[in-house]
Amino acid sequence: MIVRGWDSDGMGCGYNETTKDYPALYWAELPDQQVINNVLAGNFSSVLTILNKGVCVKECPGVDKSVPVDCHPTSYMMKNTKYYSGCNYYPGGVSSGYTFRYATTQVGGFCMPAIDQLANSTAA
Repeated sequence: MIVRGWDSDGMGCGYNETTKDYPALYWAELPDQQVINNVLAGNFSSVLTILNKGVCVKECPGVDKSVPVDCHPTSYMMKNTKYYSGCNYYPGGVSSGYTFRYATTQVGGFCMPAIDQLANSTAA
């Protein structure tokens, strides 16, 4: 059983001096449609690509976009400034002003989608 998340830079969340204050792994971006289609077809080989976008956070974010996500930014986030501002992901680009956020709950070292709140989470 995996109990510790590792961000896209290979840093264990809450594991070392750099991430000790960031114990949970969060995905600011949901998997793309191809990954979802592969999983639905029983092909789990592309699931690992999800790990390429994980980030360590202080606490698992909720749906309230007025509360900033406190994370240890990864190199992926820092080089994709067109779509990231701080720890927030903007699917249409930062200039769109629309940040994507979904409610999560912490399970071990991971921020898992809060299924009961998911329908309300993606609202603007």
